[in-house]
Amino acid sequence: MTVFGGSGNEGGREDFSSGGIYHVEDDADGDGYTACQGDCDDARASTHPGTVESCNGLDDNCDGQTDENALGLDSDGDGVRNACDDCLLDYDPSQSDFNHDGEGDLAT
Repeated sequence: MTVFGGSGNEGGREDFSSGGIYHVEDDADGDGYTACQGDCDDARASTHPGTVESCNGLDDNCDGQTDENALGLDSDGDGVRNACDDCLLDYDPSQSDFNHDGEGDLAT
C-alpha cells in the first residue's frame, strides 16, 4: 500500500516538508516477515529468514541455498544428512516410519 501526502502551498511555492510518500508492505502469509524483511516466499508461512531448513527442495530459511544441510552434517552416520533424516541420532539408513509420524521408528 502506498500513501501520498504532506504537500502544501505557502507564499506561491509548494512545501513538501510536512509529509511524503509512505509504503507499507503486507505480510500475506502471516509469518511476521515481509519481502523487505527478507521473506523469499510470502505465500508460505513456514518459509522465512531464520527458520530451520528441511529436506523439501525449497529454500526454507531464505538464505539463497536449497536444502543446504541435506548435503551437510550426518550426526548418526547412516548416510542420510540431518535435514532429511527422520531419526537424527539413531542409525537408520532405511528411514523407516511405519506410523507416518515424521519420526523414524528407531527414535527414542
